Amino acid sequence: MKILVCLIAGFVIDLQAITAFINLVRSHYSQGVGIISIIAGVGFGLVVAGLILIARWRSPISKAGRILIGAMIIAAIFLVLFECAQAMKAKKMSVEIKEKSNRILRQIDAVEQQWKIQHSNTTNEVLSNSEYELAQEIYRLFARDRVISRPHSGSSRVVPETNLVYCLCYGMANAPLPPDFMGVFTNPTPRVITGTNALLFSNSGTILERDSGRPVVILALRGLVIHGDSADLSIRYIDSSRAIAQIFFYKKQDGRWIYSGGSSTGAHSRWGS
Repeated sequence: MKILVCLIAGFVIDLQAITAFINLVRSHYSQGVGIISIIAGVGFGLVVAGLILIARWRSPISKAGRILIGAMIIAAIFLVLFECAQAMKAKKMSVEIKEKSNRILRQIDAVEQQWKIQHSNTTNEVLSNSEYELAQEIYRLFARDRVISRPHSGSSRVVPETNLVYCLCYGMANAPLPPDFMGVFTNPTPRVITGTNALLFSNSGTILERDSGRPVVILALRGLVIHGDSADLSIRYIDSSRAIAQIFFYKKQDGRWIYSGGSSTGAHSRWGS
């Protein structure tokens, strides 16, 4: 009975350790999961061996005890092999995801570069005063409070966006916008800032505002071109989970710029800028 209690206790402790290790590893796609699993398995064996010696010192091991010990050792070996297989699968998946993300990010860069080449003679890295109205309308397309619709009643309500921070920048160098431009973004929600120096880019891929620690969405307007009452532009939306390159078209109607269509290409972030 003493042997049984000791073995079960050792097995539970080791199983918890393996589970904790694997959960940690899977969440980060660590390449060391196989080594960790082996160490955990060896640790289990040592725990079992130590408990057996302690139990044997007090009383001889019965036939049932030997069978139980064998079963526990087989279970430990199975766990190690299983987690090693999971490690190899996770590593392969991690590589595939990284390759796919890099490939799509290259496509995003290509879309923006192509737009830039097409408008190389009509756009620049500095936003002019005549472009303020359109640029502000573009940013407001994203940086706004949430609107929740109620299909059954046909009504809707505005929910203040108090969690996200929107960071605006302009040009291929992600330059901050001038104070007179930012003066229109005075509403308490959502919070709108400019300049990526105020941001914290963590190794896990998250983007946070340094001062508040809140998650950030970067709205990187690469450039815009106005032709009379029509315009087109390139903008990249970046948050902690995705980066989206978008080409938008606008038309001026009754003195206001109205969105008239566009296209987009997206990928996993980190950070896609």
